[in-house]
Amino acid sequence: MEQKREMLINSCFDLLRGVFSHQQIFNIILGVAAIKWMEQTERYSQSAHMLSSMILNKGHLEDGVKRHEDEYPEFDGIITSLLGRTFETSGEQLKDIYHQMDSEGARTKEDLQKLIKEIVELGQRENHSGQTPKSVTKLVANLQNLTSEDSFADFCAGVSSFALAIFNQSSHKPYYYAEEINTNSHIISRLLMIVN
Repeated sequence: MEQKREMLINSCFDLLRGVFSHQQIFNIILGVAAIKWMEQTERYSQSAHMLSSMILNKGHLEDGVKRHEDEYPEFDGIITSLLGRTFETSGEQLKDIYHQMDSEGARTKEDLQKLIKEIVELGQRENHSGQTPKSVTKLVANLQNLTSEDSFADFCAGVSSFALAIFNQSSHKPYYYAEEINTNSHIISRLLMIVN
């Protein structure tokens, strides 16, 4: 993991320590990074700037997130799940996280995409969740010849590391069906599918 991004994640984590649980902290950091990524994405830019304005001006973020998720159904429940605990607070922490990401140079779409991936990796490592090793993911992705397949399924998807590896190595994008019992992993998987 690039040291600069890991330091950014840890500094954001320090801003929230003692206010939220460990998992909530990673979700909040991931949620803010997702909004910043959306700002750099033409399709979501206008709505994301509205959300950012609400974060910076302590607006009614919950209402803005609901509007965003209604307008873009692919995000249904994702931002709400990641930032939901902050709807009950003053919002000062979100503003601090947002500014911290700006000051550390996570500004381009690609930088934010890498940051999101690293937040997920660090979150899984810190929470001791069952993350598939990268070497195994790469091996399975290379063993599968999905260029002629129309679809594939992953019944213990986690954060969809297999699918991401397969999609990243091929221009062919078969239909992907995933199941995951852990709701937090499911939400993160959906976000990673959008961001990647």
